[in-house]
Amino acid sequence: MDDKPTPQNLNKAFSNDQEQLIFIASDSRTDPELLYELAGSTNKDVRKAVVENPNSPPNVLLGLGAEFPNELLENSVFSLLLLENPNLVEAIPLFTLRSLLIQKNVPLFILEQSVNKTDMEVQMALANNIQTTKKVLSKLTQSKHPQVVECASLHVNFAGELTEKVREQRTKEVIKGIIPSAYKTDTSSLNVLAQICPIPEYIFEHWIRDKSYKYSLCSELADSLATPPKFLKLLAQHGGSYIRAKVANNHKTPVETLRDLSNEKGNILLTIYIEGNPSTPVDVLERAKGGGYYIKALRNRNIPSHVLEQLAEQDPLSVAEHPNTPQELLLKFSKSHDEKLRKAVAGNPSTPPSILEKLAYDKFDNVRFQVAYNSNTPINILLQELARDAKVNSEIASQLVSRYGYDPRKEFILNIFAEESNSYLEVILERLLKDAGIHAHLFLAKRFDLPSNLLERLADLYENNIIQVEPKRNSIANTVLKVRQAIALNPNTPVRCLEKLAQSRKGRIRRAVAGNPNITISIVELLAKDKEYTVREAIAKRTELPSQILEMLVKDKCERVRSKAMANPNLSQKMSERILCEGYASDFLKQNPNFLSSHPHILTVLINEYVKSRCRFVSFLALCQPEIYQEILLEKSCSVSWLERFAVAQNPQTTTDILQNLAKDSNQIVRATAKEYLRVRKYSNNEPTAK
Repeated sequence: MDDKPTPQNLNKAFSNDQEQLIFIASDSRTDPELLYELAGSTNKDVRKAVVENPNSPPNVLLGLGAEFPNELLENSVFSLLLLENPNLVEAIPLFTLRSLLIQKNVPLFILEQSVNKTDMEVQMALANNIQTTKKVLSKLTQSKHPQVVECASLHVNFAGELTEKVREQRTKEVIKGIIPSAYKTDTSSLNVLAQICPIPEYIFEHWIRDKSYKYSLCSELADSLATPPKFLKLLAQHGGSYIRAKVANNHKTPVETLRDLSNEKGNILLTIYIEGNPSTPVDVLERAKGGGYYIKALRNRNIPSHVLEQLAEQDPLSVAEHPNTPQELLLKFSKSHDEKLRKAVAGNPSTPPSILEKLAYDKFDNVRFQVAYNSNTPINILLQELARDAKVNSEIASQLVSRYGYDPRKEFILNIFAEESNSYLEVILERLLKDAGIHAHLFLAKRFDLPSNLLERLADLYENNIIQVEPKRNSIANTVLKVRQAIALNPNTPVRCLEKLAQSRKGRIRRAVAGNPNITISIVELLAKDKEYTVREAIAKRTELPSQILEMLVKDKCERVRSKAMANPNLSQKMSERILCEGYASDFLKQNPNFLSSHPHILTVLINEYVKSRCRFVSFLALCQPEIYQEILLEKSCSVSWLERFAVAQNPQTTTDILQNLAKDSNQIVRATAKEYLRVRKYSNNEPTAK
């Protein structure tokens, strides 16, 4: 054949015999020009054979060295190239040089000449190579790249071996020295890791003392119910007044921490939060109650019912007023001989209709007045029994007219009560609907026990707004809007009316419809795409949402909508896992603090996701966790980042084989840590199982 064979001809000739191509590429008698052509083969084994062939042209060897650095170093011609060209490093392509410098058998000559390269990857490879001399490392400590300086400074040939006595202290000093400020790291990921993983205490304390982390991390952790109590205690001890107040407000804060915080004077916000925290001990609440400018503990709505039961003997009046008081206690107080107690029960927004119905016949006017103003009082008791009460009916009439200034309609309503004193409830309601005016309509629209036929008539009356243009400060127009809003929210309003109200121009009305328990799926679907976030937020709170709507809302652009959707009890486990791994973990944990503890397999998935973070401190903290997969531990044991190798060295799931390799690491901390864990494992004889 006159024509020289080409890779294409060879591929065609030996298309079914790749071994023959590899044989040709590895044959030292093969023409260099043909080897040059074979270097471009798509077959990896062919390219590898070319690199191993001493007859390959130098430029071919150096080009393929990036892919096959060890084969290049083992090729006998490579040492000859070094002898022939003292400046060979300058001729080596950058990608090949990077690959060569991480090899353990790279000639010292190449290491020494590469120190003048400004490329960061080259310098990092030098700083990590176990053969790199102290002289080269010393020069690297002057690098413009901080990570190179850090790595070179910790090289065992520069800093020396670490003994077990100083290893732990030295490690803490180094780690604290390289923790980036909040402005240079991924604090949202650190926020999640601090809530789901055990973080070393010295790292957490550093975050607290670094002012840059105050709002970006510490404030978020102080707020979250998923933050471990241990960290809440540290935040209370070392955080500023703003952070301590947030800790005082956290329901998961340990009792002893709340007790310590209650001794602090001068921080009014902190005191208010302590008094409102359901975990605050009773003795602390009692002390706060008599504390001068401190608000009374029993006035705070967050106090749980079991605490109120304990305080019922000391301060029964305050307990009778509290909305969280159990119904058994309210019933007991409603039978008390003390008029003040019965009055407090009559005015309590949580008092059930059955108790109010009995108190409506109380002998004291003050008690009956409170019953008349309580929205839980049944409408028949209000407009029939109490409306006939000459001492109380004026108070009822006041609720049916404007609260501001004199209103002549009050006398008109009292006349209706007098004229219809013996009429059925339906007759009284018809009169009020027809003659009492717009403020009476508002009062009736808010009644959840108003018959649906009357609500439908009200809705029809206000469907076409009687005021076409609504000036911003027009009180009548505002009342019209409130009536329609109350109709939209009333659970007795017929679906036909709700469908019309869902099309309203006013966001307040659409939001009210979204909160109505009786809306249809078609209304839900419409309002889930509403332009106003408050409407979508109201939809996200609904417990019977279809999965496709809920999935749309958990990805909403508005954080408030996402948070409500994430707290929805209909959220599936699969959807929860996707949310956690798609960057919304912090929002999700705030709404579902106990989710990961009851779903450990999702915790494992999430932690392994954080290993992929581009922020090295995030990946470091994730790699320290025992949930990491062993294939990841194996991969990261060869990482260019000593922080990641250090994390692998201390991970309880790291195998003995990996630890033995890390015990020969160039980094003094990684090396000493791996040796210590090998020693411990030798005595425990406990090899980790595959994860």
